[in-house]
Amino acid sequence: MFKKADLIIYAFLAITLVGMFAFATPLTGSYAVVYSHGEEYGRYNLSHDQIISIDNRAEIEIKDKSVSFISSTCENQVCVKSGKCKAGQPVICAPQGIILRIEGKGGDVDAITY
Repeated sequence: MFKKADLIIYAFLAITLVGMFAFATPLTGSYAVVYSHGEEYGRYNLSHDQIISIDNRAEIEIKDKSVSFISSTCENQVCVKSGKCKAGQPVICAPQGIILRIEGKGGDVDAITY
């Protein structure tokens, strides 16, 4: 069956996995960053609910510390159907050349290793 060493290894792995999930912090951000045709269009605080028009091509909504497209002049509306932007996962409106990202206070770098 199982040896004593096997049980110790399985117990260690189980405790390690539980600890990883218990102390893991979700990836969050502080700002919604809007890029239009590769250039930064604006940086908006997620704490302030607002609707932003991007050159009459699209509208985005910042609400409840998240950001999403609410309208676009593109034909297929994939960006609007994509829902809320999550930290680390941009929402893109390719026909309009608009990208929504959530970033933290420090920009893109979240850790440095030596």
